[in-house]
Amino acid sequence: MLTNDQTQEAVRERAQEVFRNHLKHLSGGDIKAWVELWDENGVLEFPYGPAGFPEMKEGKADLYDYMQNFPKHFEVQYYWRCYH
Repeated sequence: MLTNDQTQEAVRERAQEVFRNHLKHLSGGDIKAWVELWDENGVLEFPYGPAGFPEMKEGKADLYDYMQNFPKHFEVQYYWRCYH
């Protein structure tokens, strides 16, 4: 349910902003900023991960510990996005 100051368009714009920042931080290797986008108790799940890897990480500290070396192993580039 939306409050008076949260129009559907405002919620949509905020969601798009968070997603843009998600892409920007991952592609820029700024894992600290990426983790700050998450709720304190956020959960990142890996339902199809290989054996021996975690199925999920929970909370900002756990997310950071797991993802801090991401930029050393992956180069992520985003060129285009279209919101529908």
